[in-house]
Amino acid sequence: MGRSDRGNETGGRKVAPGRDSGARGSSGEAGLPRLSLSSASLPLAASAGGARAQFSRMLPRKRKRLTPLNAVQSKPGFSPADTSGNLTVVLDRNSSPVSSKYFSDKPRTSSQLGTDFFNQPCISLAKSFLGQILVHKLPDGTELRGRIVETEAYLGGEDAASHSKGGKQTSRNAAMFMKPGTLYVYQIYGIYFCMNVSSQAEAHLGAKQLLRCMTRKAGSRSVENQKKQYRQFFGEGAAVLLRSLEPLQGLDTMRQLRSAQRKGSAKPLKDWQLCNGPSKLCQALAINKSFDQKDLAHDTAVWMEPSSEALGEQALVTAARIGVSYGGEWAQKPLRFYIRGNKCVSVVDKKVEREQAPAE
Repeated sequence: MGRSDRGNETGGRKVAPGRDSGARGSSGEAGLPRLSLSSASLPLAASAGGARAQFSRMLPRKRKRLTPLNAVQSKPGFSPADTSGNLTVVLDRNSSPVSSKYFSDKPRTSSQLGTDFFNQPCISLAKSFLGQILVHKLPDGTELRGRIVETEAYLGGEDAASHSKGGKQTSRNAAMFMKPGTLYVYQIYGIYFCMNVSSQAEAHLGAKQLLRCMTRKAGSRSVENQKKQYRQFFGEGAAVLLRSLEPLQGLDTMRQLRSAQRKGSAKPLKDWQLCNGPSKLCQALAINKSFDQKDLAHDTAVWMEPSSEALGEQALVTAARIGVSYGGEWAQKPLRFYIRGNKCVSVVDKKVEREQAPAE
């Protein structure tokens, strides 16, 4: 919404077009506005001497106005081009500070991971999520933050454990087929929620199978069957499950949200227990079905922030996914990733950790 153009008005009073506020005054004072002595500005009866007398009377008032600004500019750390702080000028001991409208005292917000970050293959994205910060800003302004420490990749296509296996697209899993970075939130057992993030398609079949798929005659199949075949071979509908978080900010609020879903006699939760599971982290961050299909790259209520620390390969553990026995051989695929030694990981695979232990 644009502001109306007030033309040559200042404070409701029109200014003569001939005045130049950036010029040097006739008295030699730097930065003083030049007073126009044209016949349009002064009464016709005024003499040149009268005009000079009027200008002389104005100088003390202008010097007085410039005194506070000169005092600020004379400070050693003052830089005219520096707009990162809040310029405050104290006129005298009895006056209140005056803040410049050109300087902002609002804190800078943290950077938000954009579309380019999410636009990568499913397995790569699942690994890249580790260490990143998930943020949910509640309606009252409270921000809940947690570091991602465990993820699972669901490739679609031939992945029998995926909701989009065989390219199956429904109203429930529609977010899996949307652009990378789209939230896919679904409900389990009628009361809990799980949070996923869509990714780039993952081509996970052999080269010969892909070649046979691409060289088949287009006329032998309907358009719909061709789309289904493409999804099956190229894994369209891939997404990453966010499985565990390490709580960082808003832990008291997280504990209240978790307690509301538990029995009254249950023991108080420890910090590491707040988000150590896919449904637990949704409870702790107040994530529900209303977040389905939200864009993490642009949403103002839920987003991701980059980690301040790089995760080394030695800190990454690759193991089988949890609770997908219905997926047959795909249940044993190493598509779960977590940070070694982090207490907030939901399930630790000691055998795999020994096998993947870095050489001393």
